[in-house]
Amino acid sequence: MVVQRDILAEIRALREEYGFAVVFITHDLSLLMEISDRIATMYSGRVVETGTAKALHRTPRHPYTLGLLRSFPRLRGRREELLGIPDTPPDLRSPPPGCAFHPRCAMAVAECSESLPALRAEADGEVACLLNDGRGVS
Repeated sequence: MVVQRDILAEIRALREEYGFAVVFITHDLSLLMEISDRIATMYSGRVVETGTAKALHRTPRHPYTLGLLRSFPRLRGRREELLGIPDTPPDLRSPPPGCAFHPRCAMAVAECSESLPALRAEADGEVACLLNDGRGVS
């Protein structure tokens, strides 16, 4: 953890000095919440949600984003039970029909296994979920 903090501090300093963008690829959303301006959540090679770090933390709109947030301990604030995401990711050589996350999603409805939701604009980002009505998932 100390090495990670040192590396992130160095990246921040270099970014400030030279003005370049940094792309982090990780499952650790708690880390991204601390260092990112914008976040894109991907599942099975497809973007399923985008938004500011603040918006995704406050109101995740895709069940996978919510699952990632619940899978890692918060770096600050109260302790919460870690829930994780059940089952295993799909085989990308033969993905399931419809939303690729539906077999692992506790909120899935029948239509999720039939329709691939398009990424659509929301107030402060985008989401690809049939269940989303703009209020987020919980």
